[in-house]
Amino acid sequence: MKGMFVLVLCAVLCALSVSGCGSTSGIQSETLSDGFVKSTDEVSGSVSYVHEDLELNAMFYNLHDSITGERENFRVKILNGFIVANCDYRDNDWLFMKSFVLWADSSRLQKPVKRSGSVNSTSGFVFCQERGSCVLSDDEVELLEQICKSNDVKICFIGDNSRTDVFVVKPRVKKAVVETVAKWREISK
Repeated sequence: MKGMFVLVLCAVLCALSVSGCGSTSGIQSETLSDGFVKSTDEVSGSVSYVHEDLELNAMFYNLHDSITGERENFRVKILNGFIVANCDYRDNDWLFMKSFVLWADSSRLQKPVKRSGSVNSTSGFVFCQERGSCVLSDDEVELLEQICKSNDVKICFIGDNSRTDVFVVKPRVKKAVVETVAKWREISK
């Protein structure tokens, strides 16, 4: 009798796993031939494009990734026809991020961000993680592109009472930002 029960139970579980419940996240992503990932969210109706070198990855931060856990990341993406800048900060103390400053030579882009934050606890260490984002105007996109075409590009995140170190933006990140602006122009036509 036990054997028959186990056999029926296995058959039912197999049938359920094969049929599934038909649920998805509602987000369809595809990698395009030009190095962008296009995501369509059927729930919100949004469409975004992110360059593969700017994808958000919890294990990789493109500005700073310290053994002590301090990490900073800057990326841009196209969201519903707009360029959105995103700043990520992780350390053991709050920054209360208000803005970022990106500059090269005499060109400077300082932009307030809308901040969200959370506290993560890993292996006994407590890390505060903040994300700031903002939509760039057409003029700010032009300035962003001009800055990222320069040789020596720097960035800093500004908080309520402190700021991060000044980071040099890596060539791969600058190139990806410039390509994102070009993709934005192509889509906007």
